Amino acid sequence: MFVPSSFRGMDSENADAWLLYFEKYTIYRGSSDADKLHLLALLLQDAASDWYDSLDDGIKADWSTLKDVFKQRYQNMDTTILHTLLIVRHYFLFCLFCLFSTTNILSVPQTLRTVT
Repeated sequence: MFVPSSFRGMDSENADAWLLYFEKYTIYRGSSDADKLHLLALLLQDAASDWYDSLDDGIKADWSTLKDVFKQRYQNMDTTILHTLLIVRHYFLFCLFCLFSTTNILSVPQTLRTVT
């Protein structure tokens, strides 16, 4: 059968691809929104299941809302990780700049450091 795999909410998972396949499967099966809600709840495991369990009942009762909340939570994991790495890189480069700027200023003779 073509049932989508479970989704665990791990960084290594591609939430975009998983949700796309989930939606294609539910279209193929002619699933109603209620069927999508039940199937999604069944396929979420581990951290993703814990996340789902923490949601308000109103979110769990509306497919469009649940899908939007799922996207907000999981679809930008790769982007978030990349963004964090870029911030760390920029901070590191800034620290290097400050270090070398301080070093270069200290190596300039006192007479040249004096502002007139």
